[in-house]
Amino acid sequence: MSTDYREKEREFLDALKADTGRDLREWMTAISAQDLPHRNDIIDWLRQQGFMFSKASWLERVHHNGGKPIYSDAVVPRRAMPKRSASAVTPQNVQTEPIRAPSPLTPISQVAAAVLQPEPDALETLLATAKAYRPLAQHILREVTKAVPGAKPNAAGAYVSVSTGGKELAVLAMRAREQRLWQALAKQPIE
Repeated sequence: MSTDYREKEREFLDALKADTGRDLREWMTAISAQDLPHRNDIIDWLRQQGFMFSKASWLERVHHNGGKPIYSDAVVPRRAMPKRSASAVTPQNVQTEPIRAPSPLTPISQVAAAVLQPEPDALETLLATAKAYRPLAQHILREVTKAVPGAKPNAAGAYVSVSTGGKELAVLAMRAREQRLWQALAKQPIE
């Protein structure tokens, strides 16, 4: 039995609006607005938006393909395609000037926006290294800080230290393929 990727892609793209509240064009606009430099960054951002890895990867590939589906000849899903009549093209709306390449200079507004970007939070940067384990790391840190009032997670090199009152309670080390949690358990429960 063979897999029909064209049909799977069609189902995925047709269900985007119902499943996520955005259609393909809206997702392409949202991804472009993030201005993420690498494919993995786009996938990570889509995962934070609630996509499973496979769907996030598929949406990233469609984005990298200029917003066109990978396995189909259509530019957009069937539902979103506007109906056109044969008389839509007239001599008045046909472009006659040649298309010019964009200027190699970057507009000042883009340069200013890049310079004015705030520094990323050290904890968020460290959590990003956890890749697929990021939601688990966030859950662990959330539960520890709920269980121990006043506990604060802080990025400490390659790990997250959770401490309260100058005393380290737990350490969470994260990598793309593993997480390790160490806890300093007292003989008596913390009250």
